[in-house]
Amino acid sequence: MKLKRFLSIVAALSVTAGLYRIFYKPEFSYIPLLISISGGWIVFLILRLMISKGKENSNEELVPGLTRGDFDDYLQRCIKSVEGMNTKAAKDVLGDSFPQLEELMKTMILLLNNCTEDPGDVLRFPLLPDYYERTEKMISEYVRLCGYVHSVKTEERLEVVKRKIPDLNQEFKEKLVQMHQDNIMELEIKSSTLNTLLKME
Repeated sequence: MKLKRFLSIVAALSVTAGLYRIFYKPEFSYIPLLISISGGWIVFLILRLMISKGKENSNEELVPGLTRGDFDDYLQRCIKSVEGMNTKAAKDVLGDSFPQLEELMKTMILLLNNCTEDPGDVLRFPLLPDYYERTEKMISEYVRLCGYVHSVKTEERLEVVKRKIPDLNQEFKEKLVQMHQDNIMELEIKSSTLNTLLKME
């Protein structure tokens, strides 16, 4: 078990170093560091959960209505989406707008940290993985469109996505506040706003 814990720490440190190498910019030094540390911490938590899953029943309830297996699946879907946005291609095509994507990913990681500290948030915000996956899809679509010869229509779509990034960040930040306050009604309202923002034109 000590070996497995050691390997989890090594993997988390590797992820932290990799994220920092990708995101590092002298003018935004604190943001890459925060994203890297948070990403490494989440990886460590997930690996520890996966290891414990072998000796604990995945049907064990962490909180009433939420099993360990469902909790793990929830986090893994979210992490996979954030990792899918963290690409060199996205950094290259977004250019000066990339720090806005960094801020968005930082907020998304903070939301996940909140869920690991209070698994009840998974029940209060069950659609978070869906919104993360749709956000990743939107960013991937942006990167894909940048590979085409730009028409007026393409430029308009790219501009729409760029404008949505800071708006999404603000909505996720407000969700984090509502999570801390356990405000279910406001979470539902913000979910409606996120759904509108993530519609693909």
